[in-house]
Amino acid sequence: MRMKVRNDPDSLGDKLLKFALPSLAGLLVGRVFKSFWDKSVRKQNGGIESGDQSQEQEGFIASVIFAGLSAALAAVVSQLSDRGSQALVDRLHTRR
Repeated sequence: MRMKVRNDPDSLGDKLLKFALPSLAGLLVGRVFKSFWDKSVRKQNGGIESGDQSQEQEGFIASVIFAGLSAALAAVVSQLSDRGSQALVDRLHTRR
């Protein structure tokens, strides 16, 4: 186990970078997407009345669409930022 740690080319800073960059990118994109969603999909004035099922269904459908788009966007950002952070660490290793 000690040899495995010694042979690992990534330093603690490299590991933190590979963890922090995708996490921060996901957080930032999630916030931007939520604010975009809130601005683009305006909710109707007033609350949902107890007998109005069409508004309840529209709210449910909008929630499902938001969840699906948010999950897809999070997956894409996660993959791209993970690849980007790995490329950055690899570039730093070649400069050393």
